[in-house]
Amino acid sequence: MRTLGQYMLGSAATFGFFMSIGSAIRADSSPTVMEAYMRAQRTPVILPPRHLYASWQSIEKERRR
Repeated sequence: MRTLGQYMLGSAATFGFFMSIGSAIRADSSPTVMEAYMRAQRTPVILPPRHLYASWQSIEKERRR
């Protein structure tokens, strides 16, 4: 049982060490990098083909009435 406890403690310490390094790196990132990351994470806007757009728009107008 002592060996298992030592293994768990060593694993937790190693995880904590690398997690703290990752947190420090992430906190030091530049605003430009963060802006690019946020832009990549947003949901893309996908519009219907132009010839379908007019009919889709009329359907939306009817639905709102």
